Amino acid sequence: MENYKSSIHRLAHLFKKGRDLWKNRALERQKKLKALEIKVRDLSKSRANWKQRAKTAETKLHQIEKTESSKLKKRNNNQVPLVGEIILANESSALIPARHQNPVFVIQRAQEQFITSLNSFRGCQSNFEIFSQIIPMPTPSFSNIRSWVLRAGLYQLLQSHEKAQDWIYILDMTIELGQVKCLVVLGIRKSHLKQLLSKPDFTGLKHQDVVVLSLEVLYSSTGEIVEQCLNKLSDKVGVPIQIISDHGSDVKKGIELFIQKHPETIYTYDITHHMALLFKGELEGDERYQSFLKHCSETRANIQQTKLDFLMPPTQRHKSRYLNVEKLIKWGTTILAYQDIGNYSKISTQFRLESDSFELLKQHIPNKAVKELEGLVNQTYQSQQDFEVALNALDTQLDDSSTQIIIDGANLGQKLLSLQLGWIEQYKDDIPIYREMVNLVHIAEKQLSHHGICKNSSTTFLAESKILTARLKKFKDGIKDYLDIESSKIPKGEVLWANSNVIESIFGKYKIFIEKSPLREISKLILTIPLCTVKVTGQFIKKAMEDISIKDVERWASHIFGKSALSKKRTILKPVLQTQNLHEKC
Repeated sequence: MENYKSSIHRLAHLFKKGRDLWKNRALERQKKLKALEIKVRDLSKSRANWKQRAKTAETKLHQIEKTESSKLKKRNNNQVPLVGEIILANESSALIPARHQNPVFVIQRAQEQFITSLNSFRGCQSNFEIFSQIIPMPTPSFSNIRSWVLRAGLYQLLQSHEKAQDWIYILDMTIELGQVKCLVVLGIRKSHLKQLLSKPDFTGLKHQDVVVLSLEVLYSSTGEIVEQCLNKLSDKVGVPIQIISDHGSDVKKGIELFIQKHPETIYTYDITHHMALLFKGELEGDERYQSFLKHCSETRANIQQTKLDFLMPPTQRHKSRYLNVEKLIKWGTTILAYQDIGNYSKISTQFRLESDSFELLKQHIPNKAVKELEGLVNQTYQSQQDFEVALNALDTQLDDSSTQIIIDGANLGQKLLSLQLGWIEQYKDDIPIYREMVNLVHIAEKQLSHHGICKNSSTTFLAESKILTARLKKFKDGIKDYLDIESSKIPKGEVLWANSNVIESIFGKYKIFIEKSPLREISKLILTIPLCTVKVTGQFIKKAMEDISIKDVERWASHIFGKSALSKKRTILKPVLQTQNLHEKC
């Protein structure tokens, strides 16, 4: 106490105040400690309760999974599924990809509707809305479906492929509006092709038999640029043993430059395009065929709005029209055969002996019957039987020949067909020749599509085609020359490929996808091309959705295309439209 200068009374007061303060603090701590002990006790009790409930739910879930698994096995044994139940092909279909709300099977069905069934994005959304009334399932929006398709396409495009020395490249270029072109390189391993050719039911490459090795968006497509693309690709997957394409100038030059550096690679001219070139050489200067085309075009315009619309000639292509020869010749053959049958009831069942027809018939029937027939002129009969009854009621008995002449003259169906399609009779001798040309091309294309191309392809073709006229022999020699040239490049004992139909088919599907676009330009939808070549499974969908986001697609598109034509149009015209709206309000 001697160390303190304050009085004892003041010190006593301060010490008491300090003691009370620490006492209060200790009491507060004891209260908090008690409260925490109670909270811990309650949480422990709650945890034990929820743990028990979770175990119970897990047990029930296992029981349900077993039950559903047994149901699925029964359904797989040809039992009919109940309405309102969803049958999943495998367990992965029921999974939900990370950061997603919709299960894999919904995303998979959406992509299959778009890629396989060729529905539009909005059409896919409508399908889900319809089926959700029967089967409980989510109904994704068209924008979600578009996002899923693009992400899956980018995922497939970015997949790496094994580097090997037996790749076969199939390449072509597609163009739309604008300067942009797209060079697509499909690939198939020789080992895989050999397996396919060994199958007895093999008829040609399908979309899923090939993979997209490269998809290059080009603003200039010179031969040098195509060569650069091929060099870059060969560095990744290996120098190909064969390249197949048409003879488009840029592509051909690029391939030839590539082969100068890699002479071991075989360059094969696609048989489909070469056959079109043969047709062009044979028919472009053929006045009869050109006249036939003109008649077909005029007839289509004349009858498309009449009751003969079902007999219209096929539409003629503006580009590559000699790839369309078969359809026109098949149509001409069918019309000639229809005329030979002589049944015109599908056109009209009515019979009427009109004045102009009657004047022409007078010279072919007995004079005695002419006066009696005048009473039938311009009378309409609903069937041939009614008209024959009227003829038999005449006093003058007509012989069979005269009767048939009159019936033919009164047949309104035959008259209408002769009026619009009678011109085809003048090509009765020409069409069989054109048909034989088509048959020769079929033999060659079928042979290479079913069995590939090898050293003996030309010999096999000659054995399968019969002896022909001089003109057809010349055409046949043109096919043989192609087979001789292309098969001579194939090593003895090897079998390779010789057509690019698979890439043309994929391009055709892609054009269906973009035909409803506001501006038909090459855009993000080019990502549907890789998606056409893959089998869409649950595992594929889950991995694609988790690895690729819509931001990845946007970054890829921005890097490849920059601003789209539609975006540029909106940017430029928006101020104009705003000014127009302002003037209208004023």
